[in-house]
Amino acid sequence: MKASLLLPFGVNFYQKAVYYFLFVILRMLTILSGIGTLILIIIILKNNADMDISESLADILGLAGCNFMGIAFFYYQNDWTDLVKEVLNFEYFGVPPSYKRTVKKMFLMSTALYAYTSPCTVWYSLTNYLMYDECEADNIRTGMNVACGLLNPTWLPLERLTNRQFWIFFVLQFIGIMAYVPSSLALCMFIWETVELVVCKVDHLNILFENMFESDHSQICSRNLKYCLKYHQNTLRIAQKLSYLIKWTTGSFYFTSALVIAALGNQAIKETVPKAMFYCAGYLFATFTLCHAGQLLADETESLNNAIYNSNWYKQDVELRKDMVFISMRCQKPVRSYTVPTGEYNYLAYTVLVKTAYSYITLLNQI
Repeated sequence: MKASLLLPFGVNFYQKAVYYFLFVILRMLTILSGIGTLILIIIILKNNADMDISESLADILGLAGCNFMGIAFFYYQNDWTDLVKEVLNFEYFGVPPSYKRTVKKMFLMSTALYAYTSPCTVWYSLTNYLMYDECEADNIRTGMNVACGLLNPTWLPLERLTNRQFWIFFVLQFIGIMAYVPSSLALCMFIWETVELVVCKVDHLNILFENMFESDHSQICSRNLKYCLKYHQNTLRIAQKLSYLIKWTTGSFYFTSALVIAALGNQAIKETVPKAMFYCAGYLFATFTLCHAGQLLADETESLNNAIYNSNWYKQDVELRKDMVFISMRCQKPVRSYTVPTGEYNYLAYTVLVKTAYSYITLLNQI
């Protein structure tokens, strides 16, 4: 997360100042690059030029969605930090049995993601550079002034770039895209990993709920119940805070994903560009992690009711059994994560996203 400029490098003033400076500079680079792409789209549409805008559309929407998500995470950065500290605090309730296994699994997943994302971003950049001659031919054919060879389709107020100007713009664009593409996927993985760690606590709580009435002594059973209720309240509070942060952090990314996937899919169909397929696959995976995390959080928090039902609650006295009714009713309300403005994160939301992207691909093919 620190390498992706999503978290400060350290706690002292100098380290935080450097982090804030780099964060602002990199976001400005990506915004300036996006302005050039946006102007190009407007010129193509205004002149009714015979040029496909799929790649430009995907770049500008992806840039907007990813950067707004990064800025939202920056805004809620302290809340995320506090949440992670709470998730990793095992001082009172102990370490969940599945914690180490989950950490190892998510570390492997994150490593695989970076092994996919970073080389693909570099390859995307080099592919555009290698297509320089084809881009110049399109400029001659359509009379446009696209800055060829750069990382993404861009309009510049220059007739022709010198070699030095070209490499300056290329390096700046490369730095900008490396700042927001890998970091956005890293943030999606971070959210998934945080949900998995909360699920570890829920699984631990399930075990405690099932075994809290194993003793024949009512005082021990009552003490076990109080302990489980404290653990339950603590876990629910963490899960609800996580749901709140997901809601206000990831909305822009999910909202633009269908259009980005559609634009990349249309580019891959019309131009048979492999790089568009890899870019599209990254978006499909990133949105799946968010939907999977939301579904997992809801399912696991709802499973607590089954754990209570499987305990020996029926062997307890009447007063305690009455209390168990209210506890069971509370456990029937799962913690759900939402995105603004589209709705809940779950497998259905992912299905709707893919269907919407397919509809947009059909529409773009007709233009």
